[in-house]
Amino acid sequence: MLTLLAFCFVFPVFSGTAFGASDRYAVVTEAAGTVTVKKAGGALNIRVYPGMTLHEGDWISVGPGGHLVLQTDLGDEIMLGENWRGTLSKLRTNDQGGTETAVKAWSGSMYNHVQKKTDPYSTFKVEPPSSVANVRGTHFLVTIDPKTGLPRIIVNAGLVETGSNSPDGQEVLLLPSQQATIYPWLDNWTDDGYIDPEDITVSVSNAVLAKMLKNKALIDEENRELLDNIDELDVATDLNLIEEEILARYRAAVENSLTQILKAAAQSGRLDDVMLEDIMEAVKQTIKEENRQYDLDRDIPPIDRTAGIDPEVEEQRRQKREQAEREREERAREKEDKTALLKEKEEDIQQRLEEKKREQEEANRRAEEEKQNKAKEEYRRQLDEEQRNLLDEKAKQREDEKMRMDKGIPASHSPSSGTNQPEEPTAPSAPENPPTPSTPPVSPVATLTTVIPDPANIVYGQPFTLEALVTAANSQTVPDGGTVEFKIESEHDSFVIGSGAITNGEARLTVDEDMWAGSAMAGVGIGEYTVSATYAGVPQQFAGSTSAGAILTVVKANTEVQLAANTETAEPGGTVTFEANVAVKAPGGGKPEGTVRFYQLVDDLWQPIGEKSLEAGMQTVTFDRTIPLDEEWGPALYKAKFVSENGLHNDSESEEQEVIIGPVVYITKVPVADSPNSFEIRIDLANFTVSNAVYGAKFYFRHNLSTYEPNEIQDFSGEYNSGKFGIDHDDEHYFGSLEGYDPELERQVWGLKYEFSPSGNGVKFSEKEYMAKIVVHMSPGKSFDDAIIDLVYFQIQDAEGNPIVPVVRTGPGVNVKLDKNPFIV
Repeated sequence: MLTLLAFCFVFPVFSGTAFGASDRYAVVTEAAGTVTVKKAGGALNIRVYPGMTLHEGDWISVGPGGHLVLQTDLGDEIMLGENWRGTLSKLRTNDQGGTETAVKAWSGSMYNHVQKKTDPYSTFKVEPPSSVANVRGTHFLVTIDPKTGLPRIIVNAGLVETGSNSPDGQEVLLLPSQQATIYPWLDNWTDDGYIDPEDITVSVSNAVLAKMLKNKALIDEENRELLDNIDELDVATDLNLIEEEILARYRAAVENSLTQILKAAAQSGRLDDVMLEDIMEAVKQTIKEENRQYDLDRDIPPIDRTAGIDPEVEEQRRQKREQAEREREERAREKEDKTALLKEKEEDIQQRLEEKKREQEEANRRAEEEKQNKAKEEYRRQLDEEQRNLLDEKAKQREDEKMRMDKGIPASHSPSSGTNQPEEPTAPSAPENPPTPSTPPVSPVATLTTVIPDPANIVYGQPFTLEALVTAANSQTVPDGGTVEFKIESEHDSFVIGSGAITNGEARLTVDEDMWAGSAMAGVGIGEYTVSATYAGVPQQFAGSTSAGAILTVVKANTEVQLAANTETAEPGGTVTFEANVAVKAPGGGKPEGTVRFYQLVDDLWQPIGEKSLEAGMQTVTFDRTIPLDEEWGPALYKAKFVSENGLHNDSESEEQEVIIGPVVYITKVPVADSPNSFEIRIDLANFTVSNAVYGAKFYFRHNLSTYEPNEIQDFSGEYNSGKFGIDHDDEHYFGSLEGYDPELERQVWGLKYEFSPSGNGVKFSEKEYMAKIVVHMSPGKSFDDAIIDLVYFQIQDAEGNPIVPVVRTGPGVNVKLDKNPFIV
């Protein structure tokens, strides 16, 4: 399950160098129950106490019924619930002056209250298995299912970008009252939707749940700010909230979600009356309006799970969920088959033990018989000749009597029976079981130990389990007690990596990420190893035994490089910052060391333009590329390659990263919310700054929709970015149509156009910004996918009236056909 979710979560907050090199820290503000920490680079578990300072690399374990609250030096609050395990994987300051905070979670649930970040170089990450989530200042929960290992992210306020940390993983932006689950066995598919209050009360620990619910005032405040400015969001989400009616339904879901969770916890009995009263009283102290306080008697509508969700997309999700469940069941069956195979092996071992037991009993019987014969012989030597003769005669009589009884002849027919027979002299009788000098102590029951590595073929750093099965020669008993030591041997070395207690004949040792990073596994690299288990036994009960060796094969772990630029576009003379993140692909682990090399595609050849070392403890390097003043306008392609130098990881290279040099025009076809028969032709500009400011523009479009019978297009309208142009430009924007005959379509057509007349004031577009859009309304028989748009003519003018030649980028359903302009003169 640790494929997942590398379920990492990326959130703006921690960074630095491991093992205390950073001056960043987190302070324990509250600790309850058994909470321990293993300091970075150490092996001793230390009890955590309030006021204790933790640093990057510290491993934290929260016991049953316990919890821990941390506050970072930046004011971010992190609460860890019972049975939580993980590390402060990053707590540092980076080269750009920003801060990086990352928490790697392996199990349990946690609540995060992250302060808003305005610094683009600061990040906060939570990294459950195989997952990643980006945070911009928010309240959110992370929980890992103890049975399936699936991570789930639940957003209470703010925005979280989450998904798998694999290169092909899907990234999803979650809004408040949304949650997401990543399925590693389904190509790292991310399933997102509205929260499930009942499920949250089951999967999140009581202490974590109460902490989040008490922060209602803060959560409500952040959500109100987001909802009031939701039309200004510059990011795409799965929810289409443009229509007022849909936005109202979503607003209700957000405002009532915490109350829904509290009610679910109360109805299920998860939170008792004392905790419920404590939560509601805490909220009363921070929220004065009664209608915003918790009221379990107030009727509130259930969460509308359809608000803003495309029915077709939701149907695809439903099918994916069913597929995920089928594959989960298949995995469960495979596990059952494996268990059955282990049981079959155990029965075979038990059968061999029984056979060995019978052989041992037979040998013991023969030894006892031989011991008795020796005792009798010793007794005979102590008698005189007459006594030995009488003893032999009586022995012969007993043998004769036994033979007659075997033949069915009564004892009275014995020739020796009768009256007046002279009584034979007797010698002292030999005891049936002559005493022996001493009785040996009872021997412990023999045992047989078997070791099974699961899996037996792994990549470096991959978690695996060593299972020891101890069976007793006496089938009526199952060894319970004592310990098993697990050993790994190579051609040149051997070392004990850990131990486990025997319970019902079984012991397990799980080698997780923490063990791989510790001294116990320091000698394990790439190659073939022999693993064995030695059972110490229990005095006077079970004898010890050592298993035969089993083969464990370790190969290099794969890595992946993700290259990101801080901008999609750049102007000559500007600087682009690239960030190369090198990670180990699940299920591998360890910290890759080596060199990251940067390349640019020049004349169809990848030319190196720099390199940086990736040392132990680092995961990311940055590279600043200053665009030459004479750089040609157009797409520039970059990539990064990681070259491993520790022999434990494979090399890898990133996908190509495109940065467009010079001004860019984006033409996209966008669906209209809740109107399947409408779409927008959207015009966005970027890098029209300084001498490239826009003083006039024309955009003409051709479409495949008929305006005659059957009437496929009913109406269109236009809208420009009034915030960008200002009211002074109101009379200089024109939206209309162009009539002409299109020989390719063989009919009269009315193309669409947008014109911005030259004026005295130029308009600048730096990052990708909205310029104008044409909204097209089709007949009920047509849908979004039926419309095909061609850009057939455009012109953008500078201050002198000269044309500015940009790079054009189009989205699906839009083509550039400047050579097919049959109806524009």
